[in-house]
Amino acid sequence: MGARLVVQCVVAITAWMCNHSGYRSSMGFIVERCVEQKPKPKRFSLLGSSPKDERACQEGNIGEAFVLRSSWTKKYVKIGGLLDWYALQVSGRSADDAAVFTPRPLNCGGHNESYSFALKLHGKDKYLSLQPDGSVSVDKVSDDSVGNNHSLIAGFECLLPATSYDIVIYEQQIGLTVSKDLPLRVVGFKNVVHVSGRPPEAGPAEASGRVRVGDVITSVNGQDVTKWERQAVLSLINEKRPVTLRFLSIDPT
Repeated sequence: MGARLVVQCVVAITAWMCNHSGYRSSMGFIVERCVEQKPKPKRFSLLGSSPKDERACQEGNIGEAFVLRSSWTKKYVKIGGLLDWYALQVSGRSADDAAVFTPRPLNCGGHNESYSFALKLHGKDKYLSLQPDGSVSVDKVSDDSVGNNHSLIAGFECLLPATSYDIVIYEQQIGLTVSKDLPLRVVGFKNVVHVSGRPPEAGPAEASGRVRVGDVITSVNGQDVTKWERQAVLSLINEKRPVTLRFLSIDPT
């Protein structure tokens, strides 16, 4: 099984992302490098193009073939059947059930072209495609027309592991639920209203893509709050904006 790397998988292309800021926790995926071998695929570390290529391992290449696993549910991305209109499903119980993807570089004619690509089913002429309703399906697309189809444009944003990290909150609502006991741990996320009249969306903490359930708030505006009472910490957090929160990650790997 591949080494663990948490990324934010922006398969919901530019047309979708322009209406949203940041990410939901459900959009975080683990990329596992997949090398096809006979008689069946064998998976190696994400870091490197093959077990014999130590130089590539040091460079941190994802490789030509990989599977995606939800960092939220730990299940794998697979492709649904005809009755599901071949939509993506995060329901695979093992890597062997998962769809194997390969990236197809794209020239989008913009500043994002250096990391824009299309996600192709490995060994097939089918690509992930964004539908008008915001869902993602698998469509048969000729290789010649891929570069002109903006609904195929995808990208990854990698969040590097860290033992602690800071986020700066400008909005009044943070969108976090914290524990009743100390230390003050994140136990969940809450949707917040960003614009009056629009449906609630992910709060700034969740949308940062960094905060995870279980992480501990260790300082507020540079003040160590690990020994403070819960209400005192909450009062300091709500006192003014912007507010800088430092978190201790429960799983820096």
